[in-house]
Parts: sequence; C-alpha cells; structure tokens
Amino acid sequence: MGTYSVLCKACLSDIGSTGPALYCPECEILNRTPALSLVVRLWRCPSFLWKYYRPVKFLFQRLTRGFDDTCLWSLDSEIIKFVYPRLKALREVPPHGTPIHRTELYPEDHEEAGLPRALTLEEWDSILGEMLVGFKLVVDADCYPLDPDEHAQLEKSMDLFREWFFALWD
Repeated sequence: MGTYSVLCKACLSDIGSTGPALYCPECEILNRTPALSLVVRLWRCPSFLWKYYRPVKFLFQRLTRGFDDTCLWSLDSEIIKFVYPRLKALREVPPHGTPIHRTELYPEDHEEAGLPRALTLEEWDSILGEMLVGFKLVVDADCYPLDPDEHAQLEKSMDLFREWFFALWD
C-alpha cells in the first residue's frame, strides 16, 4: 500500500498517514481515515446490514438450541402454546387408562378395600377439557393478559394442570 498524507479536519495540518484514526496534537482532535469512516457509517446505518442481523441470529438460535430469544419475551404464553396441542392430542387419542385419585386429596373416593380408585373416562375427559378451555384462551388471544373472567378460567385450568401434571400420560 502506498502512503498518503492526511490533513486534520479542524486545523488542516498534516498529521501523517498511518493507522485507522489519527490524532492531531495541535487541535487535539481524533481524525478518521476514509476506511474507518466507511466502517462507522455502515455500523450506524440500521437499514443496511442490521435489518438482517436479528432474523439471522434468531434462525441460528432455532437451529442450535431449538428456540430463539423471541420465545423468552413471554415465556408463560409460549409454554401454554407448547402444551395446548399436546393436551388436545392426549384427549383425542383412545385412552389406555386413567389416572388414580390421590388419597391425600380425595379421601372420600376410596373403594371398599381402602385403595384409591381410578377416574372414569368421563371424569378424566372433563378434567382435560377444563384444562384445554383455559389454555385455548391464551392460544387464541391477540393481547395478553386476559380480561378478569378469562383470567379466572385460566387460573382454574392452571390449577387442574398443576394438580394432574404427573398424570398426563397415556
């Protein structure tokens, strides 16, 4: 590369030709070379390269870890959106069994031998249906949080989900 002379933009004195940014001792100003000026302009230009940065970043995150940072912005609704289709499929497949009432929660539901009884298919279907009603409100909602009535239904669904979480199997 050839050498060239750079003039200070403030005092027009010759400050040399080496390095990307040159300091003028006379006026105490840091002057940029043309190459550094171009880099700074591109860095500050949001419409040039940066409009592609986030989509590429999110694509890379989805490919490497299975989700991107946009899923973390509202993790509560993302979890419900993940669970909802799986609960719906669990309800639609023919069941191979139903969960058992836990004795500490339902002591009046013991059979004669004192063992907990299994839920009937209708009881289990209604429990899954109640979970789905509240979760569907979040899946279909354009704005979240919901109004008070819908929020009460969601709380009921979440309580059932919490209560029957370890019984979600087929």
